[in-house]
Amino acid sequence: MVVAAASLAITSWGTYKAAQVANDQLTQSREDNKKEEEDNKKEERAQASRISMWVEGTEPTRIVLANRSLDPAWAFLHNYSLGPKNIPRNTMGIGVLPPCTRLSMPITKFIPDVQEDLLPQKGTSHGKVKLAIIDADGRKWLRGPDGSLESVKDFGEYHGNMSMADGGSATWVMEKSVEVKTLPECGRAS
Repeated sequence: MVVAAASLAITSWGTYKAAQVANDQLTQSREDNKKEEEDNKKEERAQASRISMWVEGTEPTRIVLANRSLDPAWAFLHNYSLGPKNIPRNTMGIGVLPPCTRLSMPITKFIPDVQEDLLPQKGTSHGKVKLAIIDADGRKWLRGPDGSLESVKDFGEYHGNMSMADGGSATWVMEKSVEVKTLPECGRAS
């Protein structure tokens, strides 16, 4: 009887420890999956997070785009109303943003509506123009005028309407008034 009780106690203890190990493995697996998901999101954002836009000058005179990734990206600008639906007013194709490159263009190259929307708006430190990006893997992103970055499924109606004062070319790099510089600090996109 004592042997049976001891055997039962050992079996119970073994079952308890096996359940603890299984629970620890499940917890570790969940943590690993969560970390892997976070790493995948960071990897997906890697190239788009290295592409930025800003205006320069005391009364902004130039718009600057920088692609600090090792991969080219396709981009265009669109300005939107500040209403609840962020309805786009004008869209301008930029074309390919070469890797490790800074492009600077005079805002006078744009039609007056776009020039106005590039300037900081009342009560903010930024304008109303967003940068739309298609990365090397075909993912679509919108960089907000406040620097925010969001993944989008589609640009829909944003794509296609030109808003350069003289029509311009489809690729900024080809424009005579665009200053193109190679960036010394450049990171791998993936």
